[in-house]
Amino acid sequence: MNDEGLAAERLARAGLSRVTEADDYPARLGLEMFGAVRLWELIMGSTPLPEEHTSYREAVEQAYGSNARAHRHSKLEHALQRWASRRDQSSPERDLAFITSQGGGFLIPGDPGWPEALNDLGESTPYGLWWRGSQPVPTNTKSWVAVVGTRDPTPYGEHVTREYTAELAERGATIISGGALGVDALAHRTALEHSLAPLATAVVLAGGVDRLYPAANRALLERIGTEHVIVSEAAPGASPMRWRFLARNRIIAALSRGILVTEGRHRSGAISTAVHGLEIGRWVGAIPGPVTSAASAGPHRLIRDYPVELVASATQLCETLGFSTNTQAMQAQAGQTPALFGSDPAPAAARLTDGLTALEQRIVEALSPRTYRNLDEVFAIAGLSVPEAMPVLSQLHRRGLAVQRGHMWKRGKIGP
Repeated sequence: MNDEGLAAERLARAGLSRVTEADDYPARLGLEMFGAVRLWELIMGSTPLPEEHTSYREAVEQAYGSNARAHRHSKLEHALQRWASRRDQSSPERDLAFITSQGGGFLIPGDPGWPEALNDLGESTPYGLWWRGSQPVPTNTKSWVAVVGTRDPTPYGEHVTREYTAELAERGATIISGGALGVDALAHRTALEHSLAPLATAVVLAGGVDRLYPAANRALLERIGTEHVIVSEAAPGASPMRWRFLARNRIIAALSRGILVTEGRHRSGAISTAVHGLEIGRWVGAIPGPVTSAASAGPHRLIRDYPVELVASATQLCETLGFSTNTQAMQAQAGQTPALFGSDPAPAAARLTDGLTALEQRIVEALSPRTYRNLDEVFAIAGLSVPEAMPVLSQLHRRGLAVQRGHMWKRGKIGP
């Protein structure tokens, strides 16, 4: 793609990041069928060609079958009408000018500096990555490790988060997390204190990179946004809405070499990050805690129900991820690839949901492979309504990917 084409692509993707959401299936389908530039033209008022209407409808019906939800989304004009309310308030030119004025930028697929790890997200790859800081996200993030967990850690959780993060940071790892209260903030602060890497830590926000949330962490986020890097798929000014937190977890997972869950409740957002990581082949480790502690229920669930490694020491963690010496870690930061960084951590996690649609993935990850759950619990974990989820669950059941026992459900066998 030449410079002119890349500029048009960047403008279109900036607009899409403002008008649509990460889990907006019609937008993802439109991007795949028409390309970013043409999709943005349609959103801005260009008249769709008859064949565009037809091909879009057929693609949606092929994906969803004949259920009611498919009929609501099968017409391109319905999607365009839904986007119109945000379109009229959007200006990608203004957003791009603003991020440049803040010392940042907007990376898109096709850029020489695009982080290659994000491509592992497949159809969920973000339209682009807004960033602000001392430097953009590097193309190679094999020395990045995600440390995630609860917003209200116990003293035990604080201790292991500090100890394990410090060990990683001292060996040259870049620590990535979500900037939240609790474990996230502690991981960022520990990285800033102990890191030997040029880029000590990175934050992935749910809102725009200028919406520093939570307010209690503003000073920390300001420092990271000045000295290190803050990123988001949401356009500048976007509010940190609940669904954006769930969506941003996949970016934390994708940009990391491995994911460590130090403490978290049974339905902690850290579990979502871990599952996203497993789906794209990332190593995931969890630190066990007291069986009487609700704050350790999340790590225990991961260890019990998923191919997750029980992490019992900081040394074990670093050796598993390939951070055996400071020299090797610093080589990775400098763009060199030692042997340990040339392959995935062992044992590599299996890709749990290859070939599934985004909605199917959300339901599969909400189903336990061992324990039967009622539908209310499954749909609550997936964040879907009954009309949205039931037809998809039925399809998974027919394919053997979901198992029913009375009114209870669990995950079926996935993969070979």
